[in-house]
Amino acid sequence: MALIEIKAEPGLLKELIQVLQRIAAGIDRAYPPPPDPAVLRNMKPHGPDDIVEFRPEDEWLREEEAEARQS
Repeated sequence: MALIEIKAEPGLLKELIQVLQRIAAGIDRAYPPPPDPAVLRNMKPHGPDDIVEFRPEDEWLREEEAEARQS
């Protein structure tokens, strides 16, 4: 005696399995495995010298100079 009986077409079940496999593959790509612990132990944190400050005015001047050099 079965508690649950599911009646479905084999073609629809096959499509469902393929869709679930594609979803699982997308999740695997979106969330890659964490890095190796040995690599993490050898990494050093960034210091204050690594900070990059974005200044729109400086970027605009660089773009203007690049355009002047190209023309």
